[in-house]
Amino acid sequence: MRVVTSSSARILGAVADSGIPSEVERFLTTHIKSVEQLEVLLLLSSAPEKDWSVAAVYQVIKSSESSVRDRLDELVSQGLLQRAATGPLTYRFAPTEKATSPLVAELATAYKERRVRIVQLIYSPPTSAAEEFANAFKLRRDK
Repeated sequence: MRVVTSSSARILGAVADSGIPSEVERFLTTHIKSVEQLEVLLLLSSAPEKDWSVAAVYQVIKSSESSVRDRLDELVSQGLLQRAATGPLTYRFAPTEKATSPLVAELATAYKERRVRIVQLIYSPPTSAAEEFANAFKLRRDK
């Protein structure tokens, strides 16, 4: 069971029905389009001081170098990673927004604890705002 302290609840907001903080769930559904992309992000965030080449990421992820390169470039375009400006082509976890680092750390924890739920969130179709609003008013029977 995951315990949300008052300080983490204040930072991350309420915990969704899925057991995942709502801010983390929102980050996941906004930024992550595949498990491979999530794995790449979590790998680089686990060692933010390290510069990663495509080949080094591939050695851990084991998909394909071209696919890894695509995922790295997607994460750069989202402001989650930074590409080296000079020298060999390397990438580093360096989010443009400070609030992103703790969200990614919480996402890493959620992925360890609730892997299937995270995968479901990645691949489930997005719920429209109207559906979410309507679902809030559904009556539920006690079991």
